[in-house]
Amino acid sequence: MNQILSIDQQNNNNINNNSKNNNNGTSNSKGIIKVLIIVLIIFALIAIGIAAYAILNGRHDDKKVVLPEITVNSQSEETVELIVKHEKGIGEIKYSWNHEDEKTIQGENRKEISTTINVPEGKNILYVEATDNKGNKSEKYKQEFKNGGMDINFDAINENVRITVESDKNISFITYRWDEEEEKRVEVNDKTVQTEVATLKGTHTLTVSAVDENNKTETATKIVVGATRPTIDVTIEENKYYVIKVTDENEIKRVEIITPEGTETKEPLEKEFEYKVELKKGDNKMIIRAYNSNEQAMAEKKVKCTIE
Repeated sequence: MNQILSIDQQNNNNINNNSKNNNNGTSNSKGIIKVLIIVLIIFALIAIGIAAYAILNGRHDDKKVVLPEITVNSQSEETVELIVKHEKGIGEIKYSWNHEDEKTIQGENRKEISTTINVPEGKNILYVEATDNKGNKSEKYKQEFKNGGMDINFDAINENVRITVESDKNISFITYRWDEEEEKRVEVNDKTVQTEVATLKGTHTLTVSAVDENNKTETATKIVVGATRPTIDVTIEENKYYVIKVTDENEIKRVEIITPEGTETKEPLEKEFEYKVELKKGDNKMIIRAYNSNEQAMAEKKVKCTIE
């Protein structure tokens, strides 16, 4: 009887142990499944994020407007080549010289259009604007081209204005006048001419016209502020200093004081300027240059003294 009970207890213990092992196996399986689910959720979220970014980025790219591309190549002095490109089709092209007689080329949804344009004689500015098939306009193209003609340039030389005219053909003559005064004529018969004209006090307009051998005329104007040169006075004070005094009827823009040691520059921006330079033993050489308000007139004075 005791032996039978002992066997029954042993069987019950085995059953309980098997039950515990089964429970442990089930718990482990559930843990692994949970981890797999979490990993899958993370991958799913990453995939959704990547897809959303791609969609948003695609929409952003769709909003970018690509404008027509304008290129102008100079073929010769007489002609230029106009090229317009657009990846989605060109609506129309408008161009003109000097904002006059504007011309239109229909794009007809073409992706590239090339045409040759004649350049008028002289200096001219080409303006071009292109529109795509959705009405988006390019930035306006602007460029100056020169076809023969004559170049007229002005340079300020002290109290004069130097007029320089250059041409690829012989210049017959030039004329110039101040404001509405009577014209003065200079005979040329050359491809280059240079002449100087005395300026007038105050603000005036100088008009120059040049006529070549083919009777073609080029005209240029220049607003000139006439002024006399500044006045420079240098004295010696107690054998210790140079005393520099500069005056101008309008304004002194710049004074340069040049010595063997170097150049010192002052910008008074006034009608009167005074400055002292210390003297040293031996020779004291100095050059003073003074410029008026528009630097059109320059005065220069050289001084030298010896201190024992």
